[in-house]
Amino acid sequence: MFLRSFSFGLMGFFLLNPSAFSVATASAAKQEATPAYAQALRSRVEQYYSLMQLARFEEAEALVAPASRDNFRRMPKNPFLDCEIGGIRFEPKDSTAPEKA
Repeated sequence: MFLRSFSFGLMGFFLLNPSAFSVATASAAKQEATPAYAQALRSRVEQYYSLMQLARFEEAEALVAPASRDNFRRMPKNPFLDCEIGGIRFEPKDSTAPEKA
C-alpha cells in the first residue's frame, strides 16, 4: 500500500512539475555520457566509504591499493555520518585510458 501511494505521489510530482522530470532525465543522460571507467571508480569509492562508515575495515582494506595498505592499517579509523564525492579528475585529462585519478 505504501509503495503504491509513494509511486503515485512520485508520478504526480513528475506530472505536475515538468522541470523535475527534465532534471531526472538530464541526470540519466549525464550518467550515460560518463565513461565506464569513471562510473566504475565512483562506484568503488562509494563502496569503500560505505564500508568505512559501517566500521567494516577488513572489507574496506580489500579496496585499497596494495601499495597503500600499510598506511591504511596505521591510520586512525574515526566514525563519520556521511560523505560525498565532489568530483573525480583523471590524468591525463580527457584520456580514454587515464593513468591516475
